Amino acid sequence: MAKRDKFKDTQAERIGEILNSQSYPMQSFAVPRFQRNYAWKDEVDRLWTDIYDYYIEHKEETAENLFEGQYMLGPMVMLRDESDGYEWQVIDGQQRLATLTTLFCVVRDIFSILNDRLDDDEGYKLSKKLVEKETFTNKKEPKLKLNQKDRKFFATMVQKEGNPLEKLSSWNAEIKGQKKMVPLSHKLIMRCYETLYDNVCNVLIVGFIQRGRIDDKLKEKEAELEREIVLDIVKDPNKYSLTNDFFDKHWDGHKFIQDGRVSQDELNKYNQIKTKPSGRRYQDVKAYVEYTITQKNNKSNKVRTNAVKEKRSTMLETHGVNNINMLTKFLRYIIQQNFVVSARVESENDASMIFEALNARGKRLTKSELVKNMCFRVVKDENEIRDLDGRWLDIFNEELKSGDNFVRESLRSRHFHKYKKFNTSTANLLKIVADIIDGDENNAKHYVGELEEDSKFVKMMDTPTSYSDDEKIKYGLIALDRLNAVHIRIPLLTGYRRWGLGQEFSKFLDKLIKFHFRNITIGNMHTSKMERLMLTIAENVKNGENLANININLRDEDIGDEEFEDMFFKSRIDEGETIKYILLEIEKHLRGPNQVIQLETDATVEHILPKKPSEEWSKEEFFMGIDAKDRDFEAYSNRIGNMTLLSKSPNSRVKNRSFCIKKTEAYLYEDLKLTTETVLKMEKCAVELEKEDPEFQNIKEWTAAIIEERSRCFAKLAKTIWGL
Repeated sequence: MAKRDKFKDTQAERIGEILNSQSYPMQSFAVPRFQRNYAWKDEVDRLWTDIYDYYIEHKEETAENLFEGQYMLGPMVMLRDESDGYEWQVIDGQQRLATLTTLFCVVRDIFSILNDRLDDDEGYKLSKKLVEKETFTNKKEPKLKLNQKDRKFFATMVQKEGNPLEKLSSWNAEIKGQKKMVPLSHKLIMRCYETLYDNVCNVLIVGFIQRGRIDDKLKEKEAELEREIVLDIVKDPNKYSLTNDFFDKHWDGHKFIQDGRVSQDELNKYNQIKTKPSGRRYQDVKAYVEYTITQKNNKSNKVRTNAVKEKRSTMLETHGVNNINMLTKFLRYIIQQNFVVSARVESENDASMIFEALNARGKRLTKSELVKNMCFRVVKDENEIRDLDGRWLDIFNEELKSGDNFVRESLRSRHFHKYKKFNTSTANLLKIVADIIDGDENNAKHYVGELEEDSKFVKMMDTPTSYSDDEKIKYGLIALDRLNAVHIRIPLLTGYRRWGLGQEFSKFLDKLIKFHFRNITIGNMHTSKMERLMLTIAENVKNGENLANININLRDEDIGDEEFEDMFFKSRIDEGETIKYILLEIEKHLRGPNQVIQLETDATVEHILPKKPSEEWSKEEFFMGIDAKDRDFEAYSNRIGNMTLLSKSPNSRVKNRSFCIKKTEAYLYEDLKLTTETVLKMEKCAVELEKEDPEFQNIKEWTAAIIEERSRCFAKLAKTIWGL
């Protein structure tokens, strides 16, 4: 059998050629059942803006601008459905295609409600062809089917022809009081429909003018409409549920005003209520009249606003119908002059390859949804699919920070042979999963089971404060998060599967945190070397290596105590979470081995020498004994010896004040040994540095020399705290 070029059907296609092909009128499109839900928000406005602005710029077709008016909307990757030769599965571009389909449905619905006033229904017929196809039995079906969660809703609320206002009213009534229970994708679909309906109505009413002028033109028409409505309300207030004498007093033709007059009727009403509890709020009859005028203005404004809102909906019929031919012209422009890069392929691997190439840059799309589709495509039984879908939703819930990163971490912690076969980049993730599943239903189910097992621990790493079973493990997971120690997550995941959350795992976690801190946070180990080392550690854990040998492997690659102490002493750290982690670990060490400090506290990092010192800080005194060339406040502010912890209130109060003020107003009230023993008196530092000078132990001024000494003290402590 002759082989065909994989990508020979990759080309620029007009939207009209895709959704209204003369060659393939039976052609339809489907988002794979378990691919992502509809998710566009601001992107809807951007798509409309791009299409409309380009149309306004090029709407006067001439030989010169015919090709200039062509616009590229983006890529689409489509895979032929083996079970239906007329249907294409949309692998990439489904959000854009669903939004364009919604726009065509809006246009069709507008034509539909104006149909009896039209001389020509060309636009109506064209819009219908873009959203529905005719089957062999002459039955009309949607041309686009969304995924399992959105398909029926989209078909009923958007693709089914109807009055737009009735659709929106029905939707608002349906979700009233149960917004939390409504799927987000359904809300976004209706938001898209409403946004596009408003935009089409607006340009139709004002006559397709430049977007920057639309609001002013609409305000003119609405002001004119409002004047007409106010006159009608005053003429016949009863029609608007107001009393016939509502406008008899204090009305100046536009609003109720404080004209100083008090009628006999108002005086009588005031006398009736002034002795009652409700009347005591008024000082006199004038105050009562002022209150009634305010109430009348509020009521008349509400009536006017509701009437304008109701009447505004008829502006489409009163003003828009005159410009309906412009809408037909706009519709023709969209389908003839707007293109997508269409890639039509026959195999899933080819579709994945193009997907990766098109999305290598810019906003990344969710690969985990593509993985889901790859798994579920090979499962045939509907009951098993529903069961897997429920499990998948439990795995990929909001507790996962990133579905894509999770899939990658799970693979890297298990399938080491696959990563030797394929390049380790995220771009090859889909290839690896396809190789694991290999078209086999049992393989797919087993792989989902692997994800299910791994997700439990990954969620602990993503949200460590929610874990409460073991205090030491919890603190380790919080440290993992504070240090952003992403490289050690993979061996930790492998270790979790081997040891669970027991004592062995706790020791393993502690060693990896310390190794990462020494070699990445403080040291200068290259991240690629760290990544390779952690994959090796993970594979050793999986193969049954004991902790003692793993520790030897870590020490062999470690920076070494002397270099670690020196680099810690010289370190300048500006990442708040990292500094807080370091200071809290030092505080725990100062309190003793049995003292535990909760890492999630309201403590904030305090720079004793502020980042921006006030004039109270004397440069001459601070840098006494320091060479002139080294006298730079900024160079000392981010030294670890210049930092301590304070509760939020004192920290915000003292800010960049002098050391004397900070000491008396904040530091004296803290019970942290980090402050009392290394700032106020430097007792612990004196012990570590073998200093017996009482002047050194009782700090009176904060200087560069003190920061140097305290940094060296902390470096010596660090060698013990983070020792391997």
